Amino acid sequence: ARRAQGPLPGQTTGTLDQDADRIALGYFQNGWRAGLLVDRNKVTDSATGLSQHRLAYAIPLAYTFGQNTISGTWGQAKSATINGNKLQDSGAKMLSVSYEYALSKRTQLNVSAIELRNQKNGRYNFWNGSLSGGPQLPQADAGAKTRMLYLGMIHRF
Repeated sequence: ARRAQGPLPGQTTGTLDQDADRIALGYFQNGWRAGLLVDRNKVTDSATGLSQHRLAYAIPLAYTFGQNTISGTWGQAKSATINGNKLQDSGAKMLSVSYEYALSKRTQLNVSAIELRNQKNGRYNFWNGSLSGGPQLPQADAGAKTRMLYLGMIHRF
């Protein structure tokens, strides 16, 4: 849980309090990795008493053989609840597939394709923010489908 009102060093002040619970399970064997993540997130404005929460989950899968890894993740955010009232069709589904080739222990080449499909009132975006810097897509873009293709190299120092 993150409380915006705390006096701790580096604590952000403001009126939004965020509480989250996350459960993650994983399985690893013979190059296979599988998981299940469940996340409950609630944000309350302590100045107005308004709150919203949502439940989301994801299932990541991966298989590594030699220097190659093939992976995919399916995820879904359920419709949000605002002050106890469900905002119908405000969720989203996401699917990603990736191929990674290890050049060394710390350097990999990667290609990934991701699609995020919002429901009619869903406003999710990649990076959990809008292009204008806000927390979500503008209302006019509710229901948008977002795609991303990534080709790159990762080096861990």
